[in-house]
Amino acid sequence: MTSGLAPLVGAAGLEVARARHPAGQAGRPSPVPLARRLCARYRQRGMRAPEVAAAVVATRGAWGVDRPRFAWLLGLSAQALADLEGGQVPLGAVPPSLLAADPFAGVVAALRRPAGVGMVPAEPIRSDHTKR
Repeated sequence: MTSGLAPLVGAAGLEVARARHPAGQAGRPSPVPLARRLCARYRQRGMRAPEVAAAVVATRGAWGVDRPRFAWLLGLSAQALADLEGGQVPLGAVPPSLLAADPFAGVVAALRRPAGVGMVPAEPIRSDHTKR
């Protein structure tokens, strides 16, 4: 006999889990402060494209998915994602699927201006990151 709660799998399970977890709630904090800290660390390490790497990691964190799922959602190979997160890909070579991914472009733009300049109130991050 089962407990009556069927295991949740696939996209439906992900959405249910995201809705129940505090990180999945509307009004989540902006990913920009995390991206700024990561970018500074990546610059110290001498990464070729620290803004891209920080924005990729912050976007993946905002989506609340692991590397394999994030790569799959964006149509990227595991190696392509590793290169992006490793700071090996300049902004001009970022795949279009990532450029269109919310909040990637906004995070990159924020990283390219000094902290506190042009800041606007954060909008809730979209939680609908299902592959279409």
